[in-house]
Amino acid sequence: RLRQGRYDDALTQLVASVRSAPEHIDTHTHLGVAFAALGRMSEAEESLRAALLLEPNNESALMKLSRLQSLQGHEEEAHQTRNRIIELNPRWRTLQDAMRLQADGSHDEARKRVKNLLREDPDDVNALHYMGDICMSQGAHNDAEAFLRKAVKLAPDFAAAWNSLSISLKEQGKFAAAAEALEKGLQLEPRNADWHSSLGNYLLAWGKEDEALAAFERALEIVPNHAGALHSKGHVLKTLGNQDEAIRAYRAAAKGRPELGEIYWSLANLKTFRFDAEEVEFMQSQIESGDLTTESTLNFCYAMGKYCEDQDDYPKAFEYYSRGAALKREIVS
Repeated sequence: RLRQGRYDDALTQLVASVRSAPEHIDTHTHLGVAFAALGRMSEAEESLRAALLLEPNNESALMKLSRLQSLQGHEEEAHQTRNRIIELNPRWRTLQDAMRLQADGSHDEARKRVKNLLREDPDDVNALHYMGDICMSQGAHNDAEAFLRKAVKLAPDFAAAWNSLSISLKEQGKFAAAAEALEKGLQLEPRNADWHSSLGNYLLAWGKEDEALAAFERALEIVPNHAGALHSKGHVLKTLGNQDEAIRAYRAAAKGRPELGEIYWSLANLKTFRFDAEEVEFMQSQIESGDLTTESTLNFCYAMGKYCEDQDDYPKAFEYYSRGAALKREIVS
């Protein structure tokens, strides 16, 4: 029932199972998953901790607890739980080291370490998952897809692997398959606002505007100020011809993530939109701050260029467009 998204039915059955057989660890663990799916996070954590009282070193329960803590934003607690998993299983230490190497840009060495783990155990789903992520970081999306498909075949309840698979498919332009994979992940983690937002982007790229809008709305039901969902919602509304609503969505996104120049560039691209004086002053301050990423700065430059063009100040517009183009060349090179 959990895999089918029938969370209320699953909860009723699991509560009854816990009452009749409270010694079964897996029942407590599945009950925790059901509570989390329904947004009842404190009860989810209580169920997972009940499983750990029965078996303190149960890796599955610990992993689910760590994931639950991350979803709630309790990163310090999640980190402590992950450290406990690493202490219990030396293979996790190798995976953790590989993740650090990957983050530092040492992709080949990271791949070598995970490959050694898979040589020892070809069905290690965590190693398969991280190998898929490493392949994606190297642009080998076909290889990533193969590793990740094997991971979800061996562990259909591995939500994070479904998400990674969806990303590898998206990078290959397989938007329908990416949406299908992420929907499998969302059946397991329906309260994941980031994944609902990503699903909306896949559906939008697939040409399913109405379904994309619904996905963004689901993300916003969970996290009302989710900047990514608001920004993408603006794109859909613009495509559907609802410019006033698009402007409201973009401005709400900018309020949540004011450092993202891409949002202001989206506003600038609306045909009849005009920035107000406060927004112009803010964009200028962001460009000169030196605190932004190169990509965000170039988008602010393009937005200011469009503003100046709309004001018939063509020399100033040229200056901003040229500055943005130079930053674009910097990124490409």
